[in-house]
Amino acid sequence: MRPNASARRGHLSANADEAPPPVAAATGGQPAGSAMLVWAIALSHASLAANSTMVAVALPSIRQDFDVSLGVATWLIVGFLVAFAVIQPLGGKLGDRLGRGRVLMWGLGVAMLFSALSIFAWNAWVLLALRVLQAGGMAMIIPNGMALIRDTFPMERRGRAFGLVAITSVIGASLAPLIAGPIVDVSWRGIPLAVGAALLVCTGMAVFALPRGRHTSSAPQPIDLLGVVLLAAAVLALATFATLLHQETPWPALLALAGGAVLAAAFFAWEGHAPSPVIGLSLYRIRSFAMASLAMHGVQLAMYAIVLSTPLFLEEVRSLSAKQSGLMLAVMSGGSALSAPFGGRLADRFGRRNPVLGGIVLLLLGIGVIAGFGLEGPVWTYGLGLVLLGAGFGLQAAGINTSVVESCPREVAATAAGTAQMTRHLGSVVGSSIVAAVLGAGAIAVSEVRLVLIIVGTLALLSMGAAFRIHHWPQRDG
Repeated sequence: MRPNASARRGHLSANADEAPPPVAAATGGQPAGSAMLVWAIALSHASLAANSTMVAVALPSIRQDFDVSLGVATWLIVGFLVAFAVIQPLGGKLGDRLGRGRVLMWGLGVAMLFSALSIFAWNAWVLLALRVLQAGGMAMIIPNGMALIRDTFPMERRGRAFGLVAITSVIGASLAPLIAGPIVDVSWRGIPLAVGAALLVCTGMAVFALPRGRHTSSAPQPIDLLGVVLLAAAVLALATFATLLHQETPWPALLALAGGAVLAAAFFAWEGHAPSPVIGLSLYRIRSFAMASLAMHGVQLAMYAIVLSTPLFLEEVRSLSAKQSGLMLAVMSGGSALSAPFGGRLADRFGRRNPVLGGIVLLLLGIGVIAGFGLEGPVWTYGLGLVLLGAGFGLQAAGINTSVVESCPREVAATAAGTAQMTRHLGSVVGSSIVAAVLGAGAIAVSEVRLVLIIVGTLALLSMGAAFRIHHWPQRDG
């Protein structure tokens, strides 16, 4: 059960050696405009979720329009995810140094610009470049939005605030397939237009809601650009390895694997001596932060692999239309929309760990239903598995996000959020790479989709071990 207020104050007093930012202190942790602020942050998360889901629905159409293989088309997903993952720690550091609201607004502007330009892409590689630049903007929005929620809401209300972000994200993800299906039937180019319009709304809300004060680190450090480059190169090389596995000769894949390993070793060697490391390796010494980040990674890996493979399987094996496969993804997101509010309230009442564990159990149950019944049985059994998956994802979201941002000192909250979100979205890269490696050879078979489910289900099961190590309540709130 949740400790009472006096117990929480006593528990936190040893760590709360730093006053909260003026924007929160002036109103007892609940500044004017906080409702619109959390809605602006929530809608930006929803835009990201909608972007991912809509592109997954449009992938078969994009393949046909540009006449590219599944391996090439998958890079439209993987390239976005790699950029989004590796730039998030940098976006968080910029927010801690220059002001979280300011960097969030920069991110909204960049993401809107390159979403709009994506409409005019004339081949898959131009579209990929524009999506990578769009991802850079998104990577500035997410960690700073999470840190602003921590700054704005007191501990006993944070779970509900993050629950609102989670439910808005999943509603965006649930509406996105319903919108994407009819759009793709006309042209996939309407999708970046829709995403840009949603980001424009977020920008308008943020202009009015963001606090005018500037909260920065008391001792700003240089940005570790070499670390960003090494990390991006290592992740790209390892993702390339997965897409090359179906080549007639194994040497390109082996070279990519070796190059990725060397670059990863160079990255960690550099980070150990960098004056301001890009991912803040010291944060992983904090138990709740490290365990919540690892659990995020496993859950995101499983969800993204299934979101990406579902339209491919339903449209190419079960002969459903883009509109019908979009509806199936909407069913999954509907499960998340129903469970996310309960996840936030449970996290505030019973502690951060319990809804995370419950969510992973539901996610694993959904994978089992799809693998055991949905692939060859009636389509509704596949849909049932997606509902369980979505419910599990929504249930765990508030607890795991809250645990990340409140486990670290306040002055590095955006850096911590960016680092954790990087770990999470590297799960998206791994999940996408698994889909590309298993399904990328040619015609998709039921046995191959089942193998994807077995792999990602096993990895998600391992994330449950990490979730058991998350603290129920924060060990600090300063």
